[in-house]
Amino acid sequence: MMSETILDEAIAWHLAGETATMDWDGFTRWLERDDDHRRQYEAIAQTDAMLIRHRDTLARQAAVRARRRQGGWLAAAFAASAAAAALVLVVTGQGGEQTFATQGQGREVALADGSTITLAPHSRLTLADAQGSRIDLSGGAYFAVRHHPGRTMAIHAGALTVADIGTRFDIQSDGGSTRIAVAEGLVEVRSPELERAVPLSHGRALLFEDSAGQARISAVGPDDVGSWRKGELSYTEAELTLVALDLARYGGRGLDVPDDMKGRRFSGTLVVGNGHYPAQDLARLMGLALVRGAGRDRLVRASVGR
Repeated sequence: MMSETILDEAIAWHLAGETATMDWDGFTRWLERDDDHRRQYEAIAQTDAMLIRHRDTLARQAAVRARRRQGGWLAAAFAASAAAAALVLVVTGQGGEQTFATQGQGREVALADGSTITLAPHSRLTLADAQGSRIDLSGGAYFAVRHHPGRTMAIHAGALTVADIGTRFDIQSDGGSTRIAVAEGLVEVRSPELERAVPLSHGRALLFEDSAGQARISAVGPDDVGSWRKGELSYTEAELTLVALDLARYGGRGLDVPDDMKGRRFSGTLVVGNGHYPAQDLARLMGLALVRGAGRDRLVRASVGR
C-alpha cells in the first residue's frame, strides 16, 4: 500500500529540485533510505514528465471547449499557451538516439527522469538514450539534472567531457572554446588535453581554449549562470572574441573583431532580445565604434568612424 507520508515527501523533494536551495545531500540520504522511497520518487517524476508531454494536447482541447463557451478571445489565449508548450520536448524511454536543433529560439528538453535541458538558440543536442547517459552538445545549453544513485551523465562539448550526477550548470561550446559555469552542485571536467580531471563546484567557471590546450578557472555569480535564459549576458574579464560569439548566437547577428582587439577583455552585462541591439551597447561600453553590415557587423576603433 502506498504510504501517504512517503508520497508527500517525494512530491516535496521533486518540487525542491527546481529551486536554488535544494539540499542534495539530504535528498540522497532520503532516496537511499529504502526502495519504497526510490519507487515513489520515480513515480512522481514520471507523472510530471507525462503531464509536460501532453500539455499541447490538453491545451488544444481546452481551446476547443473555450471557443464553444466564450468565443474567440479566450480560445486565442489557450492557443498561445499550446504554442508555448510545443517548445517543450519530452524524451521518453522509447527509441534510441535523438537529436534536437534550434534556430532563432531556444527550447526545453525534458528527460524521462525529470531532468531538463534548456537548449540555447542556434545549438544542437544529441541524446544517446532517454536517460541522457551520453550527450553531445554544440552551442549552448543549461542543465538542471536530478540526482539518481549510480547514474552519471556524460556531456561531450568541444574537447571536454563533463560528468554530472545531479546539479545545475551551463555549457557554451563554439569557435574553438568551451565554457562551463556551475550554479549548484559539482561537476567533473575531463579532456585528453588535461593532465587530470578538474572538479568544478558551484560558483566556479572553467574556460578551455582548444588552441592553448589549457583550462582557466574563475569565480562566477550563481545568478549569472545561464543568464541568457532571462535575456542577459553577464561577463567578468571575458575575451572580446567570446563575447562576439555569444552575440551571434543570442543577438541574432554576427560580430567581427579585428585581430588587434581580440585580446581585449570585457566586464559587464548586455541585454539581448526585446528590441535591444547588444553589439551597439558593447561598442559604447568599450569606447569603440560599430560598423553595420549585411548580416554581420564589426567593431572598429572609435577614431575610424562609420
